Amino acid sequence: MKKAIKKGLAVILAMAMAAMLLPMTAVLADTAVSEGAVIHLSDPDPAASGEGWSYQDQVYTIEADATVTVTGDNQQPEASNRRIVADGTGISITLDNVSVTGLDANQSAMYLNNGSNVTVTLVGTNILTGGVSGIGDSQGSAGIRNTESTVRINGTGSLTATGSGGGAGIGGGASNNTNSNNQAGTLVIDSGTVTANGGSNAAGIGGAQGTSMTGPVTINGGIVNANGGNGAGIGGGRNATQGATVTINGGIVTATTQDDSNAAIGGGASRGGGNVNIHGGIVIAIGGAEAAGIGAGRYSSGGQISGGSLYMNGNAVVFTSSLSNNAGSEKNTDGVVRGVLFVADQGTVYGDVKLASDLNISDTQTLNIPEQASLTVGSGITLDNEGEITGQGKITITGTGEIIGAGTIAYSITLNDFGNVAPTGIMDISKTMQLMLAFILISIMLWGYILIRKTTKRKAI
Repeated sequence: MKKAIKKGLAVILAMAMAAMLLPMTAVLADTAVSEGAVIHLSDPDPAASGEGWSYQDQVYTIEADATVTVTGDNQQPEASNRRIVADGTGISITLDNVSVTGLDANQSAMYLNNGSNVTVTLVGTNILTGGVSGIGDSQGSAGIRNTESTVRINGTGSLTATGSGGGAGIGGGASNNTNSNNQAGTLVIDSGTVTANGGSNAAGIGGAQGTSMTGPVTINGGIVNANGGNGAGIGGGRNATQGATVTINGGIVTATTQDDSNAAIGGGASRGGGNVNIHGGIVIAIGGAEAAGIGAGRYSSGGQISGGSLYMNGNAVVFTSSLSNNAGSEKNTDGVVRGVLFVADQGTVYGDVKLASDLNISDTQTLNIPEQASLTVGSGITLDNEGEITGQGKITITGTGEIIGAGTIAYSITLNDFGNVAPTGIMDISKTMQLMLAFILISIMLWGYILIRKTTKRKAI
């Protein structure tokens, strides 16, 4: 009897505990609610509107001049096509740990209507993936599509934007989409960590397949990784008319492509390079085997329209696999007046450059500092030379700057007094070495003469 009573009490206690947990579960579920100026993509039944936004047919439309925070996962609590459309100017969107994936064909995770101007601030980790193409590579969606519109990205968080089929990671959608106007608009990146992966026939940042034109791309800072499919890392997609006008003023920018026919920065397959302006930051551009690292895609003809031009006038350090494609279409470098440019393993200092960050010269690389050019290694900066520094220019070390490594520096390079001193009393290593060798030789000869004299005197005694 007692056992039966105990069992009964245990059942009642368990039921009571379960009843207590039910309200807590309901409260947790209620946190995924879109209200006010917050859009929660995990809200399965959002209201029709909030502050600066409306919702219909699984699309959140953000209105002109609105300031909105977007958070949550559109695949929670169950799969959906909930996504974002910006419609108007003066829009500010904070992406706070957002995930938009699993969309249908030709649906972009974030779509900017024509003429829109949007500032995106990154908080936490954000993922925007365009809908999988349902017809082929001529179809497809961008992760962020900004046709005839402007998007500016900043913040301390990260963003991974991925296109599908003929859609760019950030930029245009494929030309055979239902919207015939598919060219990329204007993109500015100020800060944050941005990774843009192009669809199978599109650029990471810039053009989609077959688009007529690609809008300007400006990178002022942050960490940017742009990976093209069958398209440039930054620039044109497959069969796009031309590459983008790209300006890099700072940050760490890495551009690559998955196909041998595309440039890293410039033209997609069979297309020209556009103009590239690099004035600051570190840039790594590795193009396909038959295309330029910076310049034209495979088979493009040369010249201003096709190869495009490279302009450098600042403290940028650029590493590129090449400046020409398989047909010899060279990037015009007449505009390179200041900066450090490595083409494959051969680097050159143009003008007077002050390193803004550490520089490593590997054991396979050579850096030439021509006469009239100089390289300054300032406080807190390290030049790690494992390769070879040649030329007749100058290296100046100031404050706590330093040169380390097992590489060699040509005697013809002028270097200030062995490192951490102000850039006064510049001395030529070749002359210094000559004086030191002469002093050592004279000292040996004098010591030998004295030794012989002493020996001679002893024999005489």
